[in-house]
This record gives sequence, C-alpha cells and structure tokens, in this order.
Amino acid sequence: MTTGENTGTWGNVTNVNLGTAIEEAIVGTGTVTFASADVTLTLSNSNATQTARNIRLVLSGTSGGARQLVVPALEKVYIVKNNLADACTVLVSGQTGVAVPSGKTMWLYNDGTDVTDVTTYLSNLALGTPLPVSSGGTGSNTGVNVQTAVSGVLPVANGGTGSATAAFNGSGITNLNATAISSGTIGNTYTTANTANQSDAIVVRDTGGNFAANTITANLIGNVLGNLTGTSSGNTTTSDFTGANQSLTSNGYQKFPGGLVVQWGTVTGKTNATVNQVVNFPTSFPTTCFTVVVQWNNGASDFAGGYVDVISTSASSFTVRYTTNIRWLAVGY
Repeated sequence: MTTGENTGTWGNVTNVNLGTAIEEAIVGTGTVTFASADVTLTLSNSNATQTARNIRLVLSGTSGGARQLVVPALEKVYIVKNNLADACTVLVSGQTGVAVPSGKTMWLYNDGTDVTDVTTYLSNLALGTPLPVSSGGTGSNTGVNVQTAVSGVLPVANGGTGSATAAFNGSGITNLNATAISSGTIGNTYTTANTANQSDAIVVRDTGGNFAANTITANLIGNVLGNLTGTSSGNTTTSDFTGANQSLTSNGYQKFPGGLVVQWGTVTGKTNATVNQVVNFPTSFPTTCFTVVVQWNNGASDFAGGYVDVISTSASSFTVRYTTNIRWLAVGY
C-alpha cells in the first residue's frame, strides 16, 4: 500500500499481509505436485496465497525419473521434503542447485542466484540412537573387537567370507608379486591346465618376487618305458619308445629320443670264411652306423677253429666273414 491508499479498508489488507503472506513465508507448507515433468514456481507482487512463498515445500505426485524444481531468484530459506520416487534438484533457472534424495528432507537456502545447502559443517553432533548400518553406522553404541569378541562365521553381507575357512583358487590372477614371501612358504605350487596354458606347469618365482608358469624339467632315472605315460608335445612319453620306434623280435631294433638307434640279430654260420656275407639291418640307420659287435652263437658246442670278422658297415647293412653261427649288436643314429 502507498500513503493514503485503501482508505477505510487498509486494515483488511494488513490482516491478509500478516495472516497469509508473512505466515506462509515463516511457517507455511505448500504442496508441489509433479506429473512426470519438471515444475517451475513463480512469485508475483501479491499477498494472495502462493506456493513459492511457503518455507516448507512437500514434493508429491509422479516423478517418472529424476526431476527439477525451479524456484524464483529471490533470497529465501526452504525446507524441502521429497515424497517422490526419484531425486529432485531444487535450483534457480540455469543453475546447479541441490539434489534432494527420494524420501529425504533437506534445509536449503536460495541466495538469489542459486540454491545451496544451509549447513555443510557441524563441529559436534550427538545422536539419541545409534546410527544404523544402512546410513553408514554400526547400529550399535558400543565398539566390538572383532579379533576377540566375534565368534562363528561373519556373513558376506557384513563384509565377511561366509566361511569358517579361507578359500582361494587363483582365478583371474594375471600377475603376482611376493617379494616378502620366502621360497619355503610357497613351494612347488601346482596349477592345472586351462585354455591359456594347455600343459600342466610348475609355478616358479624369479629374483624379483614374480610368479609365473614354467616348464617341467627332470632327470629320467630307472625304467623309462614303465613310468612315462601320456602324450605331450616336446616332452618324452611312452609313444617315443613304442610303435614304429621299436621291433622286439630276434632280429629287431629300438629307437631312442634324441636319435640313438640300437639293433640286434643272428646269422647262421657258413663253411667258407673267404666269402663276404652282407647282413641287412632290420631298419636302416637314419645317418650312420657307429659299430657292429659280433660273437659266436653255437651254444654249448665246440667252436674251436671258428672264424668271424666284420669287414665294413653302412647305414643299411654290414659285411662279415664267418664260419659259425653268430649274434650281432649294432649302434648308430
């Protein structure tokens, strides 16, 4: 009102100003209804009831996702209660504002430029009841020493393993460094085959403490044929000795990994020691014959005056002169 205005009725205008406008600004509650869209509040130069004038705003209706409540660029305090299913940001148009979570109430201040928190720091806070776990507390007003006061299994939901024993299978680990682990602590760790490592491997630790799969090496001692089984590329197995690699007959051979070949046989004696006899090996040596060793093969009969001599050798045969039954052994590769 201006001076002299509303003669005889100024009391009514004043009552509305005090009973409506000022009351709304101090203690009033206004409901802001959403319908899956943002809402903008306006404030006019009138003492009529206006939602934007209320100190307390209750957000209700359907949010349909995160929403915005745009308020006038005027200095004012708001208490905002968000009853929407989603967060709602209270702001001045074009500004950042403050997001009020769903189901929460916040005290906000509009400084005429944007909306901010009224309180961002408390020097001291005393709670009447323990802060619940869902809000970041413990749900208890007394501390617990988990080393001495907790028994049983700590559930996964409370940050435990849900098991009374620790379990570890190494799944997904691509790099492991254990400079503080002594070689005796982790010894002969064995890993099973997987798609990335087709053969079983021993995990070894280098001088820097890094663990990695390494090939298995060993000295073969004893009965090789009786103890090596399976097949593996680059490793000695039963198949390296059997099959086409051997002929276990009276005139036969055995091929060994690395190329060494041993052959053996017998020859019926002749009466003419001046005639050369060519004896073919059961299988040709791939490269050469090192030596042929021969001896009489007459059993218990008298071999006095017998004669045997190796004249020459080749990869496929040897030439011999003899007057008695002989047995022979050849080595080559």
